[in-house]
Amino acid sequence: MNTQETLNFIRKFFEQPLSQDIRNRFGQWLTSDYLKDEKNKALQVLWAEESVEANHSTLEDLEIMHTRIAKSAPRRFRLNRLLRVAAAIALLVTGTLISYIYLNSMQTSRGVKMLECFVPFGERKSIKLPDGSIVWLNAGSLLIYPEEFTGNIRSLYLSGEAEFTVKKNKEKPFIVKTNHIEVEALGTVFTVTSFPGDSTTKAMLEEGSVRVGVNKNELQNRILVPNELLTYSHNSEKITVSSIDAKQLARWKEGYLIFQTATLTEIFSDIERRHNVSISYDNQRLGKGIYNVKFMPNETVEQNFEVLQELIPGFNYRIKGNSIYIN
Repeated sequence: MNTQETLNFIRKFFEQPLSQDIRNRFGQWLTSDYLKDEKNKALQVLWAEESVEANHSTLEDLEIMHTRIAKSAPRRFRLNRLLRVAAAIALLVTGTLISYIYLNSMQTSRGVKMLECFVPFGERKSIKLPDGSIVWLNAGSLLIYPEEFTGNIRSLYLSGEAEFTVKKNKEKPFIVKTNHIEVEALGTVFTVTSFPGDSTTKAMLEEGSVRVGVNKNELQNRILVPNELLTYSHNSEKITVSSIDAKQLARWKEGYLIFQTATLTEIFSDIERRHNVSISYDNQRLGKGIYNVKFMPNETVEQNFEVLQELIPGFNYRIKGNSIYIN
C-alpha cells in the first residue's frame, strides 16, 4: 500500500458510519508502526486540507482541530450525532490526529520530544511530570508537555481541566498555556479549566499564588490568592474574580461533582463528560438560574438527575441509552 492508497483508506474511514469496534481497530492500525511512513505522509496531507498551517501559531491550530473534534462529543441539541466526526474522537482517544502535527513540529523546532496525554469521557487520570509536579486530568482533557523541561521555563499546553501540584523551582517558572489565558506559578496548587466549545476559561487557586494573563491583552494580568476563581469570558474578553471554596471544588479528583453558583449549562457539561452521555435541552426554557449542588462519587447519571429533579421545580427528563432529554 503506497501513500496515495493509505490516504484513500483513511479518507474512506471518515466518509461512512462504522461501529465502535471498527473505529477502535482503525485507531490501533493508525497508531501502529505498520506503514508508518505512508501514514505519516497521508496525515500531513489531511492536515494541509484543513487549511491550517502547523508552523504558525501552533497552539491555536491545535485548539482549532481539537474544537472541531470536540463538536462530536455529547452536546445539547445534537440529537443526530455526526458519526464521521465521532470517528475522529476515537482517533483522539488513541492519541493520533489532534496532536500529530503539533507533536512533530514541536519536536523538530525545539529538539525536545513532546508527550501527550488525553483522558476520554468518563475517566480521570493522574500523571507525574518530568520535574516531579503532579497533574490530575479530568474527563475530556488533553495535556501536551515535553519529555524533559529544558531552558528557563517549564511550559505545557492544556485543553480541558486539570489540577497542578507544582514542584517548587524559583529558577524555572511553571506556565500552563491554553488558547485564551496562561497561568504562571513557582510552587503552588491550582486548577485550570479550558474546554473546547466553552464560553469561558477559568483558573482556580488552592495554595500559593499564581499570575494569570490573558493572551490577547497583556494589561489583564491578575495575581490570585487561595480560594479565588478567575473567569475569562471569550465573548466580552473580560475577567472576573470570585471567592470560592477551592478545596471543595477540586474534589472532582475523588469522583465528586461539586458546583458553586453554577449554571445548568456548566452542570450538564460536567455530567456529560463524567458519564459519557449526551444531554439535549432547551437552555431558554430552563432559564438562567444559578445552583449549588453536590454529586457523590458513586452516583449514577440517573441519581444525578434525581437530585436535579428535587432541586429544580418542574424539571423532567427521559433517559434513553446514553442520551438524556430534558423536558
